[in-house]
Amino acid sequence: MNLLVDDPLFKDLPRPFTAPEVHGWAVYDPPKGFEVVAESGYIQALRSQDGRIHGTQFHPEIKVPYNQAEVVLQRFLEDALARTK
Repeated sequence: MNLLVDDPLFKDLPRPFTAPEVHGWAVYDPPKGFEVVAESGYIQALRSQDGRIHGTQFHPEIKVPYNQAEVVLQRFLEDALARTK
């Protein structure tokens, strides 16, 4: 997957990176106020322009050897926890 913008959740990932994809549905145009973070022919990740909302189409939670994006889920949870303090 190709990173299109710098984002703290994706910091230090290889460019491009690999992650599990299983698509039945896809986002083709980001909603107003959102930008695409990563793509692979489909939008794979997006975020709100203020950086408070993130979404992924790929599966950072799946444990497989080729998933280079597991760290994205960990960072997401750490960020969410920090915002509650």
